[in-house]
Amino acid sequence: MQFEAATSLSEVILIVHSCMLSQQEVPTNQWAVQLKKEADPERTAESHGFTYKSSIGSLPDHYLFEKKSDTIIGETHPKLEDDPNVLWSERQVTTVISHDGNSG
Repeated sequence: MQFEAATSLSEVILIVHSCMLSQQEVPTNQWAVQLKKEADPERTAESHGFTYKSSIGSLPDHYLFEKKSDTIIGETHPKLEDDPNVLWSERQVTTVISHDGNSG
């Protein structure tokens, strides 16, 4: 009986472990940006080395910029933060989900 209980416990641990998900956020080369109403998104993007991609849904004055190079490290971009027309900016991430408990 003790052996059967140990086997059952091992099976439960194995099932729980295999069901666990691991998540890892991978930075993209895209930035969500909120500009002042009077700011031109295409001009602002270009002045900082970005490409203007699109507006973001129905959010007023929110845009998606893309950087040709992904060498920037971190969630913020120093040039965007210093621009007086930029109210807010954040680097976008992709979430990678692994079903085997390993990231990646």
